[in-house]
Amino acid sequence: LLAACFGALHAAPPSDWKAVERLAPGTRVQALPMDRKAPEVKGTVVRASADSLTVLSKTGETSLVRAAVKRVQIADPGRRTRNGLIAMGVGAAVGAVAGELVCLYCRNEGHTGFAPYGLAAGAGLGALGFLGTPYRTVYQAARK
Repeated sequence: LLAACFGALHAAPPSDWKAVERLAPGTRVQALPMDRKAPEVKGTVVRASADSLTVLSKTGETSLVRAAVKRVQIADPGRRTRNGLIAMGVGAAVGAVAGELVCLYCRNEGHTGFAPYGLAAGAGLGALGFLGTPYRTVYQAARK
């Protein structure tokens, strides 16, 4: 299970610009330019073509040439909920096991054990997963 989670988290990001070309006008995006000094562009898609992406932000329309774009992400609000619930579940399970392992012989001595406390603490820490980004990467430039 841990290997599958690790593999999913560290999978290679998509490097095909065609995903950007398919973005519908009005889609919320954030684009990171290659130039580290240039600010990230957040807004909605005006148009996307084979060689550029035009985004309408608070400061106006910004056109980004494909070669100057490092990463494009789209808003996916359900992603935050899904990741938060997964993190809470994993945290609760790890906490319950850790709580049980704190005192293996407590049940034999008439004590209920520490599993409920570990479960609550793990779920509480796992709730931090709700703070993750609601954006999903659709394009990332290949490393040179």
